[in-house]
Amino acid sequence: MTHHLAQYMIEISMLDYSSIHLKPSYLAMSAIYLAKKIMNNPHPWSKNLASVTNYSEKFVVTLSQVLLKLLKSYQRPNNTHLVGLKKKFSTE
Repeated sequence: MTHHLAQYMIEISMLDYSSIHLKPSYLAMSAIYLAKKIMNNPHPWSKNLASVTNYSEKFVVTLSQVLLKLLKSYQRPNNTHLVGLKKKFSTE
């Protein structure tokens, strides 16, 4: 579930101009962090992830704000921009 949620957020970001300034690796980090956070993981940014990436949780939290804003805006009931993407991720 966490993987699919992260993938969904990355695909949303690829369709929105506001995230074009983010490097792909930053998108991946922030999507993983935010997906773990949404799924109530007690340690969304582990010491292992921090040591492998050389980025602190504070940095990743700042990055994830862009994805969180996009996720919230595209999940509004009156938003019909992502019908295909929502359908893709709604299947089992």
